[in-house]
Amino acid sequence: MTTRTVFIGGANQPVASGETAQYKCQLLDETAAAVAAAALAALTLSIVDTATGAVINGCSAADILNTGRGMVDAAGNLAITLTPADTLLLAASDAQECRSLVIDWSYGGGKIGRHQVDFLIAALGGA
Repeated sequence: MTTRTVFIGGANQPVASGETAQYKCQLLDETAAAVAAAALAALTLSIVDTATGAVINGCSAADILNTGRGMVDAAGNLAITLTPADTLLLAASDAQECRSLVIDWSYGGGKIGRHQVDFLIAALGGA
């Protein structure tokens, strides 16, 4: 199952450049049933610049199965914590940039899922 959504910072605002942010979702199978952590064979995260596809902060297919940036529970609830380096603007002159989190998982004897989350990174006022 592949899905795509938009992630917005607190109070429906873009994520501030260089700040920590958290994204939460639930992993679902093709029948919309939760995929529990114990059922996962793999869970990875890539962070890319949406416009160019450039990998951000070296995060390309990074393991997040209850390690590093990710935590998933028995109900399939996933929380991803982005570090300040994940949210820095690539070009200091940009007022904002679009990023994508690409979450891939495999489970149940070869089944796969993908979820792409697009979000804005914005320069802090006066920066």
